[in-house]
Amino acid sequence: CGALGDMTEAESTGEAAAGTFESARGAQLLCEVPTHRVAAAMGRCIDLVDGRSGERRASLEGHAGPVTCLLMEGGVLFSGSVDRTVRRWDPKRGGSLLGTMEGHGGVVWCLAAADGAVFSAGADATIRRWDAKTGALLGILQEHEGPVSCMLARGGVLYSGSEDATVKKWDLKRCELDQTFKGHLDGVTCLVIAEGCIFSGAKDAMIRRWDLQSGAVGAALDGHE
Repeated sequence: CGALGDMTEAESTGEAAAGTFESARGAQLLCEVPTHRVAAAMGRCIDLVDGRSGERRASLEGHAGPVTCLLMEGGVLFSGSVDRTVRRWDPKRGGSLLGTMEGHGGVVWCLAAADGAVFSAGADATIRRWDAKTGALLGILQEHEGPVSCMLARGGVLYSGSEDATVKKWDLKRCELDQTFKGHLDGVTCLVIAEGCIFSGAKDAMIRRWDLQSGAVGAALDGHE
């Protein structure tokens, strides 16, 4: 799923109280869901759109603030929001709300899935692990010193990038921190895995390549201004 944002400062930091968001502006997101449909979010609502005709099939309402991230896992649509919650929706039944996962102390910025669990992270610098089927909280990963802005799961490992300028590697079997990759000078904004390496982009205008096993920096790409 992809996102573009246009939020007020209070919305982006989570300082506005839940239920007080007047603006319909927010993250613009697209996420593919089963039966040729697409979930599209702008502001607090999520539309289920027919991927072939473009016709809106359902509108999912419930978040008190702009939706910031979407994830499909096990036939269920998960959405994170400025309202500090993650919600579970059933796209096969008109997008009915299955439940609300609460606990974050700030904006939920990103979602990832691995090993039957969904991970949410955001402005409170924590990563929360939820049962993908029930929505029950399974644990909390707390090692970052700033908001977590991106996550990537691969092969029993979770990678997270943060405003603390680090990328952290988590062992999901032991549910603990395995490594911390240091090198960026500003907040990490995105992660991708390719050719046996993980690439991270950050606000320092750098892209860094890391070895998946050792965490050693393989290259630093600095063409951006």
